[in-house]
Amino acid sequence: MGNCKKQERKRSEFDINELFKRFKLASKQIQKSLRDIEGLLKRSQGLMQRLQITSNNGLANGNTFFNVAAAPAAPAAPTPQAPVTGIQQGLINNIFSTVREIGRVRTQIRNTVEAAIGGFFLLRRSLRGFNIERSQEIALGIIVLISQLENLTLQLEELEDDLNINIALLANTVL
Repeated sequence: MGNCKKQERKRSEFDINELFKRFKLASKQIQKSLRDIEGLLKRSQGLMQRLQITSNNGLANGNTFFNVAAAPAAPAAPTPQAPVTGIQQGLINNIFSTVREIGRVRTQIRNTVEAAIGGFFLLRRSLRGFNIERSQEIALGIIVLISQLENLTLQLEELEDDLNINIALLANTVL
């Protein structure tokens, strides 16, 4: 029986310190991903505003400023508006879809983090009561939550890459 307890203590998946370290690492990675995504969202917003200005003001050809300097005092003919192309509209739709998906994943991450924090409190209470079996069950639940956080972080990174690609493509069509 003494050997059994020693083996349980050696198993790192039940070590609360190891679980807490993994949780902190996953939280830091998620925070970094969220900051990166916020930067990408600001960049995409700027690109979409530039695209809207371009289509509204007819600045797509780049010669409008030069034509104004050479124009007579008489009112100039209205400049045709550059319509948003199908490709640009598709990219904008992809960006909005990706942003919605990022919001969904962020909500899942927040809920999972809250569940893991609750699990740590339950684990602490269970360990104080010397309820080893219950503590092991709770620790396994926390491990599952941490694993889910890692999966959600990977999913968030993939969405970030998709958003980055769509923003770069949109920037190339606007410029």
